[in-house]
Amino acid sequence: MKTRLTHCNLVATASNIGGSKGGLPLFQQPANAAVAQALARPEIRTRFADAGSEPAASTPDQFARVIRADLAKWKQVIVAASVRIDQDRLGCSAHDMTPEPATALRGNTDMVKSISLLTRKPGITREEFIRHWVDQHAPLAHAVPGLRRYVLSLIEEEPTRPDIPTQEMQVDGIAELWYDDMQALRRGVASAEAQRLRADGALFIGRIKTFVTVENVIIPRAQ
Repeated sequence: MKTRLTHCNLVATASNIGGSKGGLPLFQQPANAAVAQALARPEIRTRFADAGSEPAASTPDQFARVIRADLAKWKQVIVAASVRIDQDRLGCSAHDMTPEPATALRGNTDMVKSISLLTRKPGITREEFIRHWVDQHAPLAHAVPGLRRYVLSLIEEEPTRPDIPTQEMQVDGIAELWYDDMQALRRGVASAEAQRLRADGALFIGRIKTFVTVENVIIPRAQ
């Protein structure tokens, strides 16, 4: 579960590779060297950049100093703010941090996602629709400011259920766009780069239905 802080310094998040305390030194050094070598490859750095991350290698000692510094820094914040775990509100013990349903209904991620159901223009085949979407349209998304993730989902099958009526609509693909928050989404949509993306979409998209959502992740369970 994430807690959003306001009127404070920017807090950067990081993903790290670690091992158990006291791991074999003979393993640590080769593993660290292999990771550093992989992070130096241009294609790997490009993929990190596309996901909004900046890869950086460090030694085990450097990483340990960062962890110790973070522990000391956030301990001061926790003590100064008198932060406590409200077990009654969460409905769990200190060893079980699963949110109660009322909290989960508000969404358990900070990011917002725009989901668009797309139908191709009349006269365009499914193959032409996919080719334009993947080869011409999708690359334009890289320039949209604040866009953290962009996923194209192509329809392969449309299963039906005998107990629930099916929506009468044709969908050729689903576009999913992630932003940090609503402000980032509005800034991104208003940008010149997004306008170019929209203008290109009008060339091959005949109908569209868009929803802005907050994700509620059930599996995997939030830790």
